[in-house]
Amino acid sequence: MTKVSPDLSVSRQQYRTQVDLGERAQKLHDAMHGGVFGFGTDEQAVYNSLKDLSPAELKLLKQAYAKQYCNTYDVCQPDKSYGYLEKEIRSEFSGGELEKALAYLSGDKDAIQLHRMYDL
Repeated sequence: MTKVSPDLSVSRQQYRTQVDLGERAQKLHDAMHGGVFGFGTDEQAVYNSLKDLSPAELKLLKQAYAKQYCNTYDVCQPDKSYGYLEKEIRSEFSGGELEKALAYLSGDKDAIQLHRMYDL
């Protein structure tokens, strides 16, 4: 488990946000890479880790995920059209599940609502 170091230049609320996003990044990684057992993707855990975040928090989450789980230059270079977390999601999901995960990752409220209403 990667620990989030306190940044003394930020407020208490900002620090709590950093810690929460660090924990969400870890949950995302565990959900996509099998956690303790090492197999399968827990789609619902991915959706839960991405839901209810503001655009600014989603941006920070993407940064936290890349910071925690990119270890080398070659592995961490994102595709030109999306970042490392999106690259990981695209490698783990397909079809409607991919669309739903990308809706949560982008914060697209309309697409998220459609997925919730129709369980797409």
